[in-house]
Amino acid sequence: CTDADSAILVSKKGLALRFNTDSKQLRASGRASRGVKSIALRDGDSIADMDIIRAADAATDALTSAATTDSESGESDGGDEADDDRHMLVAVTREGFGKRMDVDNFAPKGRGGRGMIAIKFKRETDRLLTLSQAQRSDQLLLITQKGTIVRQSVSAISAQGRAATGVQLQRLDDDDFVASVAIVPPVEEEEPAAEA
Repeated sequence: CTDADSAILVSKKGLALRFNTDSKQLRASGRASRGVKSIALRDGDSIADMDIIRAADAATDALTSAATTDSESGESDGGDEADDDRHMLVAVTREGFGKRMDVDNFAPKGRGGRGMIAIKFKRETDRLLTLSQAQRSDQLLLITQKGTIVRQSVSAISAQGRAATGVQLQRLDDDDFVASVAIVPPVEEEEPAAEA
């Protein structure tokens, strides 16, 4: 990552912290070093996931947002096509709930803080599994502990605020849970070659 990028870390209890990766916040250190404290975790909590928010992606998202705003006022024809390129964060819990959120919902703060709510849970036993970047045109692949695989469009997942619980992405048996999540880019279909 570069000095212009930012990192976002999320805990299993649903707290997220985004901070810049410049040399002021994240100094370079050797392999044997412990590094620097990224997020202050509460008792019983641990890191669930992390991602790098690229500055180039953030700049593109800002331009996309401006084009969408202009199109809403009738000044541009960007619309949904421009929104497909916008980077979102997709949160998925172990009990199969999930939602989409705008990356801008998590403004960069100083590292070492406790973080802000990224998701609320319907049950106290639920935990956040992942908070990953995706585009509306991507696919979300959910794999349960029992081996069930579900693939769905990111655009089909409800966009909600940070304090929402999300929607049920996968109905699970009582003794099953989501074990893994992957973001899959859209597959471009090749046109068959014309016969001569």
